[in-house]
Amino acid sequence: ELASALHDALSLDQREREIRHWKLYRYVTTYTASHWASSFVTELQLIARRVEQQLALEMQHAASRPLNVQRDLIDPICSSSRASFASSLHESRASSQIRLFLLTYEDTLRPAHSLLHLDAPSAQLTSTLAQLCADKRNRVYLFSARSARTLDSWFSSMPIGLVAEHGSAVRAFGRDAKWVKLLRGGGDSGSDASLPWLQQAKPILQYFTERTPGSHLEVKKFSVAWHFDDAHPQFGSWQAYELREHLAEICTQFGAEVMVDKKKLILKPAAVSKVSALRHILRSLEKDGAQVSLAFALCSGNAKPDEDLFSFLRDINSSTAMNCHVVSCKVGSSSLLADRALPSITHAIEALDAFNAGSAPLRRKPGHQRTRSSLTR
Repeated sequence: ELASALHDALSLDQREREIRHWKLYRYVTTYTASHWASSFVTELQLIARRVEQQLALEMQHAASRPLNVQRDLIDPICSSSRASFASSLHESRASSQIRLFLLTYEDTLRPAHSLLHLDAPSAQLTSTLAQLCADKRNRVYLFSARSARTLDSWFSSMPIGLVAEHGSAVRAFGRDAKWVKLLRGGGDSGSDASLPWLQQAKPILQYFTERTPGSHLEVKKFSVAWHFDDAHPQFGSWQAYELREHLAEICTQFGAEVMVDKKKLILKPAAVSKVSALRHILRSLEKDGAQVSLAFALCSGNAKPDEDLFSFLRDINSSTAMNCHVVSCKVGSSSLLADRALPSITHAIEALDAFNAGSAPLRRKPGHQRTRSSLTR
């Protein structure tokens, strides 16, 4: 083998020798001792920042009060319902009061998995959401990174509102609701012809997938996810960093956005977000004459979309335009600035079960009608 390699090297023509020498020379002059030292110091600084963020996260997590379903959710809507009933006595027509639930699916109600069949909702979660949707006073919207087709297959049996692919499409609350695309393009054929950034990014994504054992590519209608859950922890994170750098120019040129959330890299249109989807939902409710008395948001992520959603809700809470009780709640060890906190996914589902039990309509008892009549006199 050595003799064969020497023979091949000596038999190369002049042009091929120059090309190979130029490649080796460029590599040696680029990756010098100074470059490796700089990379090493940069990596140390990155680790130091992560430690600082973790300390800040622990302090912030301790600062958020635990969610008390009765005090934080049920009591305020009972007070709001009494006030609404009293005011309706003096008005010929009053808008219907509803409770708006904004629930993130991945890592909030269900542990996130890169493989689709492992990410399906459990029987307990399906039952909890079905009971929540059964109350006509509730409007439940589930935010997910999965495609509209996948969400339809999971939740076709209930009238739950759905937000697919980070806010790219919304299905309104109700059994006969249709999907509304919040992004222009993305034809029904599933072709990426209307998403120019996807055509440019695909070869790069496939290149990194082939060279990162344990990773796989999930191409959806409006976005792409590069999962590296099963890759080597250090190598997968390094490859995600390199991939993000390669995609930065494409994002700037074509109006796309790249972000790393836990063990996946997401490439999506910059024009869509959870906040834009929530704006669409609020406009639809206003058009239907519904008044939101309670807005309850449940998230677990540390990514910018979740921070923007909670920030938008804080603005609503401080605004006088909407007379609405807003509660934001984070799940797990999240750095989100939230009103309340829950320690785990199990506690999040239990909180929804507690709300279902505590806010169920009271059975009308003898004398209930007389009490109502006495109020109207």
